[in-house]
Amino acid sequence: NRVMGGDLVETVHGGANPTFTVTNRFGAGYGPSRTPTEMTVSDVARIHSYGFAEGDRRGLILVSNDPRSAQPIQVNFPGDVKGGKARVWTVDSPGIEDTNEFDWSPDEPAVKLVEREIEFRSGVELQLPAASMMTLEWTVQK
Repeated sequence: NRVMGGDLVETVHGGANPTFTVTNRFGAGYGPSRTPTEMTVSDVARIHSYGFAEGDRRGLILVSNDPRSAQPIQVNFPGDVKGGKARVWTVDSPGIEDTNEFDWSPDEPAVKLVEREIEFRSGVELQLPAASMMTLEWTVQK
């Protein structure tokens, strides 16, 4: 929520733009189904992105659907970054099936939101961890 705001802007994926195919058994609604149907979904993008612009503030959400491998990301955009820094938030956990619910982990949730600052400019290369979400916020220099 911290990086969303202003106008939603188009993001364009280039390079390998990896996809995958998955077959699973799906039922109707949220509960168990007596008659699940096997379905194959093809060409599911491993990486999704959403961009935002509000005045000189920019936001980017990166989502990895790859459950096993980190994905290399290069972020390109017009203009310079004020101060050469961006705030980054990542959803971090030790296991892919971890949740942020206390009923699964009574001491504290295994999934945490980690905030940090990074050196940032157009062309920066990042690693998007497997099965994760990363958000970035920066200000463009006017």
